[in-house]
Amino acid sequence: MDIVIAFGLSFAATIWVLAEIISSLIKLTDNATKLVSALNELRAALKNFKAKK
Repeated sequence: MDIVIAFGLSFAATIWVLAEIISSLIKLTDNATKLVSALNELRAALKNFKAKK
């Protein structure tokens, strides 16, 4: 019986760790998207600044 409990806890811990990894990857993807958007805005601002000169 103890083996079944240990296996269940191990399985639950594995699922929890995978959920945390997936959550972190989603946050990383979101932050990367924001970074790309900010870089595109910066590029557009620099083009406008050069055009005004």
